[in-house]
Amino acid sequence: TTTTPSGDTTNFAWRAGAGLTIPIDDAVAIDISWRYMDLGEVRTDRGDITVERNGATSHVEVGATRADLTVQTIGISLRWSF
Repeated sequence: TTTTPSGDTTNFAWRAGAGLTIPIDDAVAIDISWRYMDLGEVRTDRGDITVERNGATSHVEVGATRADLTVQTIGISLRWSF
C-alpha cells in the first residue's frame, strides 16, 4: 500500500492536432499526424508518503508538487486502399 499527500484541482483539458496525407500511387498513401494534449496541472499537498510492504512501514516527508501534464505524439502510417 502506498499513501501520498492529497490535493485536488480541476483544470480545463484540450487537444489539438494536424495531419497530412501523401499519396504514393492510386492505392497507397502515407499519413503523418501530430497531436498535442494539455490535461492541465497536477498538484499535491506537502505531507508524508507512507509505503507498507511485507509488514514494514516507511515514511518520507515530501514537499508540495506542481507539474503540467501535456502529451505530444507524432504518428506515421501507411494506408492501402482496395
